[in-house]
Amino acid sequence: MIKNFIVLLSLLMNHLNKQLLFRILKIVVSIILIYILYLQIVEAKGWVVFQNEFSKSNISINYWYISFCILLMPINWLLEATKWKWLFSTINPVTLKSSMITVLVGNTFGVVTPARIGEYGGRIITSNIDHKLGTVLATFIGSLTQNIWNILNGVLFSYLYINSLLDVTYINSQVLFIGIVFQLIVMTGLLYYLPNIIKMIIDSKYFNNVFKANLQTENFSMLETRMINKVLGISLIRFCVYGFQYVLILLAFGATSDTYLSLLAGISIIYMIQTILPVPSLLSVITRGEIALLIWTKFGLTMPQALLSSYSIWLINLIFPAIIGAILMYTFDFKKIGIDLEKSSD
Repeated sequence: MIKNFIVLLSLLMNHLNKQLLFRILKIVVSIILIYILYLQIVEAKGWVVFQNEFSKSNISINYWYISFCILLMPINWLLEATKWKWLFSTINPVTLKSSMITVLVGNTFGVVTPARIGEYGGRIITSNIDHKLGTVLATFIGSLTQNIWNILNGVLFSYLYINSLLDVTYINSQVLFIGIVFQLIVMTGLLYYLPNIIKMIIDSKYFNNVFKANLQTENFSMLETRMINKVLGISLIRFCVYGFQYVLILLAFGATSDTYLSLLAGISIIYMIQTILPVPSLLSVITRGEIALLIWTKFGLTMPQALLSSYSIWLINLIFPAIIGAILMYTFDFKKIGIDLEKSSD
């Protein structure tokens, strides 16, 4: 009975208009995005909590810092789009405009899925469908290079502050440090040895022949060491941009510290924790708030400052771009940039 149902479903899918399927997908993603915002802001009473905390405090908001942070948001995503353009252009030339659309739509899909896995799907449907594998690979490399800097900077600062932050013993801090460094080495090794890994997959006699042919027809110049180094470089610049945005938000809510180094340390450690522990979308703002409280209270910030800063950077760098990406799905004519969505839905 199950087999017959699957056959019937497959026949139905083959006869449905592909454009209709894409429209359904857009509606589903939009509904999930709205639902996530509702759960985290309204249902979980997040906005009420933040208002109560703010009203109890004597925080004086500096809106100039917030405005500057918002102005840096497009630069943040422009750097991500440039990274995508460099990687994907090795297999299919794309413009910076189409790259920006791809990363914004990908972010929308990523926000509504656990561990941002939907970002791969969002980038596939807004890219040349003839290069599905190349799209996945370019997305993976871009994400991996960014995560390497998130972890590396977190490791450097956590080694200096781990004892005072988490009240752990010297031995436990060494074990934690070794574990994180090991993960960093594995990620870096995977990045530079990816061509060899792919070659092993291609040469495997157990590998699916159809997928194997697709692998062999792709241009994997994006895996060359020179390209990897370029992408690592722009990923570092992007880390500096969104790290500076976080500093601006902290200053906007009256955060003070002995040195800016302490603020950078806290930011780097928070990004490292968020990278190592991917957070489900439905718990994103709540978990981010808990992490922010854990770190910033150790640096002398108040609860309202920690929560408001975490909440604001989440809205500016993830949710606002996700809303823009959702709007682009509905309003932009993808054929203008050479993307046929009916073909892309096949």
